[in-house]
Formats: sequence, structure tokens, C-alpha cells
Amino acid sequence: MGKKNKGKKGKPLTGLAAALVKSGHLSETKAKKLVREQRREERGLDPAERAQREAERRERLAAERAAETAAARERERERLTAEALARARRIVRAGGTTSPGPRRWYFVARDGRILFLDVSDDTAALLASGGAGIVEALEEGPEEHLILIGARDLESLRAIDPEAVRFWNRGTP
Repeated sequence: MGKKNKGKKGKPLTGLAAALVKSGHLSETKAKKLVREQRREERGLDPAERAQREAERRERLAAERAAETAAARERERERLTAEALARARRIVRAGGTTSPGPRRWYFVARDGRILFLDVSDDTAALLASGGAGIVEALEEGPEEHLILIGARDLESLRAIDPEAVRFWNRGTP
């Protein structure tokens, strides 16, 4: 009582042949002919040639899997890097401040330039004691460098991006 495929004989095309027919690059009759020739060719091979072709196919599949695994690892690494940068930006945004004052505090920027920030006496005392540090802003904005107060935040930022912490007087190297 089920309907049968009228006018169609044999199994439907699968794999690459079906994809080529679907995309219009190959007619169905030519695709079936190619599949049939491929099967005849494989049947005509001696066992050693079959084993060699199978080994080549397995090697090719293993290489494809290895490439896919490497690509997946790279994507994961990029995702983790993006997440770490976002965490660093949150830390700087939450704790970063500028407090202009009469004192100049000098530090070395990432590109090697010697820069300074005008800071208040209280901020200078925090910088000298290690209770605060100078960090890169990590975002576009008017301030390139900010003062980050709190050793815990500085340590977290340093773990994510050590180069972002431009000055921190921890007392030990």
C-alpha cells in the first residue's frame, strides 16, 4: 500500500554524486554512470590494491580529523583569549580611575616611551606603597593609562595580561 518510486530503478544517489546532481553540476544519469564505473573499478582490484586504497582513505580521514581538531583547539584558544580580555576590561573599567593632582608619576609604556600621570598626594602614596598601580586602559577612550587601586585587581589583571600593568611597586621583582 506504500507508494513506489515510479520510473526510478535502483538505489538513490548518495554522497558526492548526490551533491553534484543537486547543485546542477552533473546530470543524474551521468552521476549514476560514474558511481557504477567506480564500483566496477573497485571490484576489479586485487586484494592488495583494495587494502592500499583503504589505507590511503583511512590516512586521509585521519589527517582531516587532525586538521579539524587543530582548528577546534585554535577556535577555543581564541575564545578563551577574548574572554580573558573581556575580564581584564571589566577589572579596569570597575577600578580604574584618574585623580589629577600636583605630582607627576612617571612610568614606561608598552611601546617603550616614558610617560607620566598627574596624581594627587594620596594617590602618589598608594602608588609608592604598592596599594595601587598604573595600568593600560584596554579600551578606546580619552585616557590611555589609568590608576587601578587594589592589589587583588592588579594581580588579577597581571594574570590575564602582564603587559597591561605598566607600574606596580610590589617591593619584589
